[in-house]
Amino acid sequence: MPKKKSNGEGTIYKRKDGTWMGQVTAGRNPETGKLKRITFYGKTRKEVAEKVYEAQDKVNKGIFVDPSKMLLKEWMDIWTEQYVKKKNRPSTWRAYETFIRNRIIPELGDYRLSKLEPYQIQQFYNSLKTVPRLDNKEGTISPTTIARIHAILHKCLVDARRNKLIFWNPADETDRPPIETPETEILSSEEMDIFLQKIMDYRYFAGYLLSIGSGLRPGEVLALKWSNINLKEQTVTIEQTLSRVLDEDPETANKTKIIAQDTKTPKSKRTLALARRLAVALRLHRIKQAKEKSLAGDQYTDNDYVFATATGGCVEYRNFYRSFQACLKKCGIRPVKLYSLRHTFATRLLEDGEDIRVIQELLGHTDIRTTNIYTHVTRKTKQQAAAKMDMHLRKAGKP
Repeated sequence: MPKKKSNGEGTIYKRKDGTWMGQVTAGRNPETGKLKRITFYGKTRKEVAEKVYEAQDKVNKGIFVDPSKMLLKEWMDIWTEQYVKKKNRPSTWRAYETFIRNRIIPELGDYRLSKLEPYQIQQFYNSLKTVPRLDNKEGTISPTTIARIHAILHKCLVDARRNKLIFWNPADETDRPPIETPETEILSSEEMDIFLQKIMDYRYFAGYLLSIGSGLRPGEVLALKWSNINLKEQTVTIEQTLSRVLDEDPETANKTKIIAQDTKTPKSKRTLALARRLAVALRLHRIKQAKEKSLAGDQYTDNDYVFATATGGCVEYRNFYRSFQACLKKCGIRPVKLYSLRHTFATRLLEDGEDIRVIQELLGHTDIRTTNIYTHVTRKTKQQAAAKMDMHLRKAGKP
């Protein structure tokens, strides 16, 4: 006889061999009209009860799928909603969703989750090496992108195992192409001097100064509000970042929208001391902004943005970027990314002997290994190291 069950526990039996079995009713078979019962087994009643209770809860919520028949794409839909969306920033889970929709589901989505084999995943990774990029640029998918796709699929299967949908992770037994870490670009000392001389001619000069003088990310610069800046104490507090994400509103004609969201990591929320020249530049920028407000009159909506449009709205990243490229061109400097200003900030401090852990805090990195990527051993640093070694060699006398 089955032991009396608790509420929501389904039906649980002790079998003749001493193990336990539990069942959950998951609707009716549309063809036969008979009840569909899902069976779970375990060594103890507690083990089975946990499986049954979890399954019953999913049945009640309408999200239960028989694990033995569940397709990878079905689990990925559940995983995206219950794990990715709830634990990541909008821009992050949107990137996940793009890779899932365009890459993973078309190739692997129709495989049964419980039957997915390493060789099938490996074939998928190998085929990606010849697939064109999604952004309409020339070339095929890079090893870095394949690594990102693997990370998404692997984490999806990790959570499937945690939910007892699979007993092992087949993605563990695959190989990915080696990732070549690209050399991050910086401005040389000479280029930096020229850039700083020309920068005042541009609308967002104070923003570029903040990037190269404080190491802020472009999104952090554009999200700054005057309430984040204390010019008297010469500090700036980073709390948010601006990002462009897909607009899910079916009523809007725009496919994307700009949102303010939490910083990249909790460590990225930080308060920095401003160099004196940065504080002066921000004061000058605020004076110019006040004149714009006066000219715009009622057309100006004050959202407190430090870097705003002529009517008070947030500044588009692409406009911020175009102005930066125009400045580089006028300076005769090769085109580099906006992030190069952040890299240059870290490298200059390293050249001056600043502790790598201090640079990590200023950049808002959680892992110091990330900071090491941003810093560069420049010719100047190598020459300084050679000079130091020369002093040690002199102590041994002339050869």
